[in-house]
Amino acid sequence: MNPEEPQSYRDLALVKEKLGKLPEAVELLNQVIGRKWDSRFDEIEQTAAIELNHILIKDPSLQPCHEEFRYVMDLDLRVSMAWDSDQIDIDLHVTENCPGGEECYYGHNRTSIGGYVSRDFRQGYGPEEYMLRVAPKGSFEVYARYFANHQQSLTGGTTILLTFFTNYMRPNEKSETVTVRLTTNHSKLHVCTISV
Repeated sequence: MNPEEPQSYRDLALVKEKLGKLPEAVELLNQVIGRKWDSRFDEIEQTAAIELNHILIKDPSLQPCHEEFRYVMDLDLRVSMAWDSDQIDIDLHVTENCPGGEECYYGHNRTSIGGYVSRDFRQGYGPEEYMLRVAPKGSFEVYARYFANHQQSLTGGTTILLTFFTNYMRPNEKSETVTVRLTTNHSKLHVCTISV
C-alpha cells in the first residue's frame, strides 16, 4: 500500500467491502475523505463518499467521518474506471444512445438527461465515473480512451478496471467488472454496451 496515495486506501476498502469487513472498509474510506492529499488527487473524496454510503446502506450503524456525508445516492447507472499506472491520463467516455444522444466525457461532463462524468484525472490512477440518476430507455456505450502518458515506462500500456452498476444502492443492484489493457496513446476502446 502506498500511504501517500488515496487510491491505495480506496482499493483496499473495496476489497474489505467485498469480504464483508465493513467497519474496516468504512475506516479506510473515512481516511480518503478526511485527509489532505496532493492536488493531483483532488475530488477523489467525492468517489469515496459515494462508496462509503454504499457500505452505510448495508450497515447504518457504521459512522462516516462526518455525519453530513451520510447520503443515499441511488442511481440507475454508475460506471467507475480506475487504472494501475501512475502519471497516465485515461478518459472515460459514455455515449447516451437515447433521447438527447450525447457523449459524456471530461470536455462535456453533464448531459441533458442528467449524465455526469467526474473530474478528469490526468495524473494518478483515477477513478473517473459516469453517473445517471434516472436513465431513459436506450443504450449506453462505454469507452476507455488512453489520452496521454506522462511517465517513462517499459510497460507500454496500462490495465484498466471498469465496474458497471445498474440500480446502484438499491435492493436490486447488479454489478459487473471488466479488465482491459490499453497499450498506445490516443487509442479508444469500446468496453461495453449497457441497455436500459
